[in-house]
Amino acid sequence: MDEEEEGEATTSSSGTGRGGGAARWLMNAETSGAYGEAASRGRTGGRGRGGGARGRGAARSKSADSKKRTRGDKPTNVRQRERSDMYVKNNQIIAKFDDVEDVLDFASENLEIMNVVNLATAAHRVGKLNSTRTRNEAGAPATATRHPAVVEDARFRALFEKLREYLVASQNGSPLGKGLGRFNARELSAILWGSAHCGITTSDDDPTVALVVRRIANLDDDDPPAQNVSNVLWAYATMHTSKKIDVELVQKCEYWCDLIMDDFAPQGISNSLWAFATLGYTLKPETIAKFSQAIRRQLKDFKSMEFSNVVWALATMKTHLDPLEVFDELLDEMHASIKAVPNMWSSQSVSNTLWAIATLDGEPHKLRARHGDYLNTLCMYVERKANAFVCQGLANTLWALATLEYTPSMKMLEAATARWSALATDVYISECSNLLWSYASLRFNPGNEVLTQVAELYLRVGQHDEVALTQVSNTLWAWANFGWLPEDPSIVECVLQVAIKHFKSDPDLQTQSLANILWSLATLRFVPGDEFLQAFRERALIELREDERFSDQGLCNTVWAYGQLGVNPGTELMSEIASQLGARVTNFPTQGVTNSILAFATLGFWPDEWVVDNYRAKIVEMYYSTTISDIDLTQFFQANYLFEKCSPYGPLVTDPQMIEDMLSAWKRGSSKVVISQFHREVSDTLTNMGVPHEIEYITEDGLFSLDIALKGKKLAIEVDGPSHFARNIQNRRMSGKRPDGTGTYNIRYHYLDTNGWTTVFIPWYDWKQVCDEESATRTTGRRAAFLAKTLYDDAGLTLMDVASDEDMSDSGMSGFHIRALADDDVSVAQDGSRLVIQGAESQRHPDGTFKPEMKSVGASVPKPPAPVRRTGYGMLEPSPSTPSTPSTPSTPSPPPPVVARVAGARVAARPPSRASPRARAPADAADAPPDDDDPSPARRSRKSLATQRGAGIRRRRPRAPPSVESD
Repeated sequence: MDEEEEGEATTSSSGTGRGGGAARWLMNAETSGAYGEAASRGRTGGRGRGGGARGRGAARSKSADSKKRTRGDKPTNVRQRERSDMYVKNNQIIAKFDDVEDVLDFASENLEIMNVVNLATAAHRVGKLNSTRTRNEAGAPATATRHPAVVEDARFRALFEKLREYLVASQNGSPLGKGLGRFNARELSAILWGSAHCGITTSDDDPTVALVVRRIANLDDDDPPAQNVSNVLWAYATMHTSKKIDVELVQKCEYWCDLIMDDFAPQGISNSLWAFATLGYTLKPETIAKFSQAIRRQLKDFKSMEFSNVVWALATMKTHLDPLEVFDELLDEMHASIKAVPNMWSSQSVSNTLWAIATLDGEPHKLRARHGDYLNTLCMYVERKANAFVCQGLANTLWALATLEYTPSMKMLEAATARWSALATDVYISECSNLLWSYASLRFNPGNEVLTQVAELYLRVGQHDEVALTQVSNTLWAWANFGWLPEDPSIVECVLQVAIKHFKSDPDLQTQSLANILWSLATLRFVPGDEFLQAFRERALIELREDERFSDQGLCNTVWAYGQLGVNPGTELMSEIASQLGARVTNFPTQGVTNSILAFATLGFWPDEWVVDNYRAKIVEMYYSTTISDIDLTQFFQANYLFEKCSPYGPLVTDPQMIEDMLSAWKRGSSKVVISQFHREVSDTLTNMGVPHEIEYITEDGLFSLDIALKGKKLAIEVDGPSHFARNIQNRRMSGKRPDGTGTYNIRYHYLDTNGWTTVFIPWYDWKQVCDEESATRTTGRRAAFLAKTLYDDAGLTLMDVASDEDMSDSGMSGFHIRALADDDVSVAQDGSRLVIQGAESQRHPDGTFKPEMKSVGASVPKPPAPVRRTGYGMLEPSPSTPSTPSTPSTPSPPPPVVARVAGARVAARPPSRASPRARAPADAADAPPDDDDPSPARRSRKSLATQRGAGIRRRRPRAPPSVESD
């Protein structure tokens, strides 16, 4: 904020202010930005001609002031003349000092022969020089070096004590005797301005400053110099750190602004508006109108910092200029200014301007249409001068562009990211969390290196460091949008510990941050520990019961997150959430309705009947009044299915047309599947084992596509990649019931369980554990053995139960390609190592009929079933089975020998012998033929093979599964 120039004073013999001598002060301009950042550039003339109203107003002010200051009789006494000359000389000496020490030394030695003007000049000069040496800016005098706080200096305290003495002695506003003068607006503003630059704040309760503030508020003057008014406002706003402002002082300044608006220079307008905004003071409409007129009159004379401070103040006060067209004129002039003199614009001015425009304008599309070229120019500036920005400036800039729905160039984003990377290790979490939020809003990932640098800042958070919950929320929200987590798990724990601290003790916690944190963890598939969940639950209950502080979106996000995490927080919290959701559901958008009702269903929480009835009514209303997307119809389908099958209330939807639309949307979504490398490996292993199966088998009613289904049996093999599990707990399923009974309802698994299917799950980490990178042969054998054991453990089936001697050309991937070629509606595309299949709503035979009904797992065994006896590791004694007719190969190339293939696959999957450890083959002889006394069928057929498939498995301690990307 630029302080305006004040001339050096010469005092008259009477020294009595208005009724006495004249005072022209020498107080040079100081600069500091809206956030307190210094701007080192001096003032130059405006782009307009003749200085506009600034020159006329200033001339009138000086003329009036000169008349006021020269009234009264000249001193006739020689002693009075000498004293007057001494005061003038004091001021001249003080004004020439360029070091704080010199000013303080002079004041200390001459306090008793200094009048009010001398003391005020000294206070002002100390503030000016102290500000310069504290900032240590380029261009500061060589003698201006860093020193301890000047306010602690005994000489400074003596100077302010003398001022306090004179203020007390002139409480009624009368002049002091012996030519000491009086405290007018000029002297009072100089003292307050100097105090601000010395670092004094309103919280310090300095008695001298308190007297100055009170004297200004009670000053009987309806025509103070405009510069002094703006300096008072700037100084008080800079010093203000108390909870409440001095309303009388600020109202007095607004009163003066209303009277002398025509006298303000652009800098005075800028400083005054900035001060009112910083103090959180709301100006009267008539005052805003006068400021608007003053801005319009002098628009050509504004400088970059004055422009940015004006729009920053308007945005902070959430007020518009009057008339509204003045704001467009202001932006047009700002655009012309940055194009004409770009080097006069600082990075802070640009970031403040963008932030203010985004904050002030409520219609970004309208603004972009009117000022799109200006935004382009500002972005080009950022691209060229990104290295001049501080972290807060980058955050404000990118936030503003995201809010204005403006997409900057890739070069600008890359330049900003490079600058951020250079700053990331030396900034605060608050600045970086805002930047993270901005990048996420712009959908631009800054890269793993920068994200890691910022994340590691949390490791430095000490016990007494203050990290706001909003910053934690912004950080996690950005990570969730990037799908990124730090590799070091201790970082996430540090972040969550900060959150827990706020949950337990922050009285001003915002529920939006509370909901966003849980939403982010759910999106990241990060299941927090019990301490976090308990602290979150307790704080959520408090917030729900106190004035219903959760927003509609916050409530929906919270219950959705619990459903995604597979965590039921308990009846108490769920009942509270359900009651508020039921009462507010009429105001929800479609997404809020679908997310919340599906969360209830997956968690197996059935709210009170009145809540369900309100949801039913809202669903019907939405269906007939709005267009519902396929995603929402799909979620309605899942919720409706679970309510119908599992709840005491029956289905949510009974309208036949809506049920048909939901079913169609569900089938459209199910028709697109992805076959991963992991998926193909499992299928290929089954093929090598001679197990007929079908990839992406469509159930009889066309509702579900199963990863793998064994032919002739209702046995599904679900190939579960990393996306099915928590990222921080490898074996923690995100959906479906877990062995301990916890977890959620999964429509797919519930359907399979209730329709006679047996489901076998192949987790990615178990599959990786059986791989052997050194030998493809051994890897094949280990995989076959693993599948054989899994089928037996989870489904009670031996290899003899599932293997077949039929032709395998239509099994697995081969069969899938045959079906894809036969169906014109199915397309197959390669996506890296994955196959993406987009097909019709359901796959049927060429004649249009559904596939024949499959039998349950036990259907092929005669009833009653024969006793089952274990005959080896993971194997069962064979039982009679119904022979199957092999399908006709669709390709002319002959299949491999069936008998050799099936028998070889069984050997590859055979278990190790039950013999004692001493009788087992050594590790380097793992492929040697086993003993003849092994009773397993695979053992009996193995010797007849000319060529063996795979290798026998070895017992070894399981290795820790490697970390892989999501399937």
